[in-house]
This record gives sequence, C-alpha cells and structure tokens, in this order.
Amino acid sequence: MLSFCKPIRRLIGAGNDAVEQVRIKILLCALLLSSFTPAAVTSFFLQHQQPGAALRTCFDSFLFAGLLILLVSGIHWRRCAHLSLLFQTLIIWGNALLFKQDLHLIALQFTLLVILCSFFLLGKKWGLVYSLINLSPAVWHISLYTTPAFPGPPVKSGLIAIILLVNFAFIIFAHYHFFNAFTDTIHTLNQRTKQLNDTIKALESSRDGLRQQTRLQKKLIAAITHDIKSPLKYLMLTGRSLYRNRKLRPENLQESIRAIYASSFQMYHFTNNLLQYAGLYLEDSRIVMTHFNLYELVNEKIAIFREMTLSQNNHVYNNIYPRMQVYTNKELLTVIVHNLLDNAIKYTVNGQISFSAIQTERKLEICLKDTGTGMPPDLVDWCNSRQTIRDFITESGGQGLGLAMVKELVGVIQGSLSVKSDEGEGTTIILMLPAEQL
Repeated sequence: MLSFCKPIRRLIGAGNDAVEQVRIKILLCALLLSSFTPAAVTSFFLQHQQPGAALRTCFDSFLFAGLLILLVSGIHWRRCAHLSLLFQTLIIWGNALLFKQDLHLIALQFTLLVILCSFFLLGKKWGLVYSLINLSPAVWHISLYTTPAFPGPPVKSGLIAIILLVNFAFIIFAHYHFFNAFTDTIHTLNQRTKQLNDTIKALESSRDGLRQQTRLQKKLIAAITHDIKSPLKYLMLTGRSLYRNRKLRPENLQESIRAIYASSFQMYHFTNNLLQYAGLYLEDSRIVMTHFNLYELVNEKIAIFREMTLSQNNHVYNNIYPRMQVYTNKELLTVIVHNLLDNAIKYTVNGQISFSAIQTERKLEICLKDTGTGMPPDLVDWCNSRQTIRDFITESGGQGLGLAMVKELVGVIQGSLSVKSDEGEGTTIILMLPAEQL
C-alpha cells in the first residue's frame, strides 16, 4: 500500500540495500500506527466527554504525523527513528506518572512498539537501551496501582506485573540474541561480498591485462619477424647470386661477401639486444649497477659499426672525455647506445654522427647528433612523452622496435630521453642520467 505513494516510494528506494529499505518501511508503518492509535483513543474520549484527555491524545497523534511528514520530506530515517522512540518514551513515562489508577492503552502499545522497532531499526545495542528504559514504567505502574478483576480466584497485581515482566523480558531476550546473530551474519556477508567483489575486479583486470598482453605479443612477434626477415632476405638473395654466378670478379665477390657480413652482423646484434631486453622480465632478474668508462663503451660500438659506417660513407666522432665514468647497468646502456647508433647510421648517408657528454652536479647528459633524414613528428612526440612500448607498438604496429626498446630500457636505468629532430635536417638525442648514478 505504501508503494502507491510516489514520495514514499522514492524514500524507500533511497535505501543503500535491501535491509535498509525494510527498516524504512518498518519506520513508516510504526509512525502510521503511532499516529492512528492516539487518534482512535481521542474519538473515545470525546464520546465520553473527556476533553482534557482527548486534547493530549490528539497532540500525540499530530506529533507522530508530523514526524511522518518530516521523514517523507527528507530527514534521515535514523534520526527520525530516534526522535520517534524518544517521543514514545516521554509519553510512556508521562502516562505512567499521570494515570496512577489505570495503565493507559497508548502507553502499552508504545511500549510494545519501542521494544520491536528499536531492535529492528537501530540494532541490538539501541534496542536493549530503549527497551529497558520503556519497560520499567509499565511494570512499575502495574505492580503498584493496577487492581484488575479476572474470573476465578483473585490475582494480585504483583503477580500480573511478574507475568508481564517475564513476557516482555522474553521478547527483549529473543530480539537481542536474534539481532546479535543477524548483525554478525550481515557483517560477515558484507565482508565476503566485498572480498568477492574485489576478487571479481582483480580477475577482470587480470583478464583484460592478459588480453592486452596477448595482443601486444602478437604485434611484438610481428615486429621481430619484420626486423629479422629483412637481413635474412638479403642474405638469401646474395647467396643465390653467388651460387648462380660462380665466376665473379674479385671486386664483385668482395662486395657480396661484405653484404653477407653486414646482414649477418645486423641480425646477430638485433637478436642479442632482444635477448638482453627479454632478460629484464625473467624471474629474479636484477639490475646490477657498476662503474665503467663511457668513452670506451662508445668506442667499442663505433668499432662494431665501422663497416656499416663506411658503406653509408659516414663519419662517426667520439667527443666524450676519455676518462669520464658513469655508474649504471653497463649491459643495458650498451644496448641503448647500440640501437641509437644503429638508427643514426641507417638514416644518415654522406653525413656525420657525433657523441658528446656533459656532466654536472645533478645529471649526466649523453648526446648523439646526426645529419641524417630526421624523424617524423609523431615519432619525436612519442619519444618525448611518457607513453610505453605497448602504446608505441599498438600505434605503430611495431615499426622501429629498436627505438621503443631504447625508451623502455632508459626508464629501467632511471634515465630519460629528449629528442629534437626536423625531417631532412638530422636528429639530436639526449640521454639524461640522474646524479646518484654518476
């Protein structure tokens, strides 16, 4: 019946859960009953020409009707429940003190309502408090002033008080222990529900991560295949040319051998760098920091790329101070320098490539500058952003995987990259390492 009233339906629907919605319904019914009973008693007093008593019961009826209006208007249901129970407590005590020759009907009903509603609405603690406060005047009043007449032997008022006390105590006892178990059960269910929700969220997150990881691995495999396929194809074509033309001139033979060497070299170092990169994600892998000479590391890489540099007619210069020391993971920095130099040589023809380094109190800047074709603007933006290798592979399809590896490895050794490039005018890449790594 209550659900047909739109404000009341909205009030019930505002409950956080099913238990709270039931409590709001109980409070609504209790307020209606608390307003109805005094109204009915008012009509009885008017018929028997007792205007004073009728005025008091009429006031009680309007009091609880007002609480009902406040509840529907937006007052919090717990606050309204406390107000209702406090008013009922005042009325019970007032009737017990005023009507010494008879126990008022409203007091009896309010005592029962308080015992029931306090447990249902506010839980075991408040239920016990309100029940004991409101049971006392009823038992005290009956034991002292009530002399009822029953058919049969006379029954003393003290015995009636004891019987009522035992029955009310049983109601309180049953409600207290029931709501004690009910509260514990609800608390346990809420905890398990929360744990279940957390587990579901973790599983969903893990599932999404696995799906993303699967897509990433597919693109990563495609990128690796692309980077290995090109030198393998070149090896195949060169080998086929040597096989079909066995009588080659010495200069042509030397050129073919050089091409085979360059392709083999490129494939070997790409595979080696990839293995070192993959080793970062193995279990129990640790990043070991050591002191080493930066100038010598760069010289080693320049020597490795000497043949490729000559084939592109480039010149590579190492302008780093010969005694400059750096404290970081040597293997990872070697992979970073290798890939940066590889890209610089690959995209520079008849040009210059130079290494330099500046050391301050806060950081070390390693600079690689070339006069090649430069980078596309979107690739420069990606290098200078905080996006990861996953974002790069997702957006680019895996093209330029070496540069993506460089950026991730730079993060591993707690460094950062800064790239400046204009297409057709060369590229400047600055690798910055923090002061604690110097």
